[in-house]
Amino acid sequence: MRAPNEPLHKREWAIEETTQRVDCPWMQCHLIRPPAMLAGLLAALSGGCLTAPGADTVSENMGGDTSLAIVGGDATDAFAEVAAVYWSDVFQCSAVVVEPDLLITAAHCLEAFPDEGGLEVRFGTHPRTSTDRIPVASIHIHPDFRSDASVDIGLLRLTSTAPVSPVPWNEEELSDLQVGDLVTLVGFGHSHSGDEGPPIRRQVSVSLAEVRPTSLSWADPDRGLCEGDSGGPAYLSMGSGLVVAGVLREGEPDCSGWGAATRTDPFATWLAEPDESEVPEDAFDDSEDEALPATHGCACALPGQRGAKPMSPWLALMMGIGAVFRRQRLT
Repeated sequence: MRAPNEPLHKREWAIEETTQRVDCPWMQCHLIRPPAMLAGLLAALSGGCLTAPGADTVSENMGGDTSLAIVGGDATDAFAEVAAVYWSDVFQCSAVVVEPDLLITAAHCLEAFPDEGGLEVRFGTHPRTSTDRIPVASIHIHPDFRSDASVDIGLLRLTSTAPVSPVPWNEEELSDLQVGDLVTLVGFGHSHSGDEGPPIRRQVSVSLAEVRPTSLSWADPDRGLCEGDSGGPAYLSMGSGLVVAGVLREGEPDCSGWGAATRTDPFATWLAEPDESEVPEDAFDDSEDEALPATHGCACALPGQRGAKPMSPWLALMMGIGAVFRRQRLT
């Protein structure tokens, strides 16, 4: 989170990758910045995919983390139920404990993984060095996410009980929620665009700028989201106390201004009983080819074709240029 009196950082060039799993909408893709952007465009011109950085590259460039933190907020030892999701010792996303062994996170944080192997949840303000680590037993992605990017909500089931008390998700319709109402955002992203420090839990309060049937959004130039905050909670104070009213999902490439969260109340039934049979059978199907592991970005295949040929290099170039400044998923 960037402190309110810290100057806004100059917007950086950003381009969405194209190495994510098939059928993912273009808006679900992540962003890369120079020199990675230049390398990606050169790869496209040579007939290849715009590949996502591997774990080794990410660790070298970002100190072991794939993501960036809440902007304009403060580091906090509170909100112990907000945890960090890691894969192969690389930070991926934020998440929040809502039942003793269950966490809510963003669906796009999970879609890159064929199964729960290698995923773990770490607890504490400084997760990189935390010894409170629990492997993930199963992952669940809302079945509508692949056709509607706004349904960006998923679940992580742990192999054992979390060492923290859960905070419930909101099940009630937010009919009285209005523009101007405050929500509290909590996550492990960096404090500003370009920050390469380790993930630290931070929190900030923002005023809602828009309330939609399935989402909440805000637009504060001094505070909001940055990469890595995806999957964290947007808390709302209700009569029973704090509840998880939304799941942080996206914001601006320079980590200022606009941001959005997926509401929990429209999906309360699924959250209570996530039926894996509802998820398309090919949602995690990696059997057809040896495509690059999509830890970030969109798959090289065209929609509906897991092993499709690489797209035209000129088409890839034009799509890449068109993605500059586009709002990003915050993983």
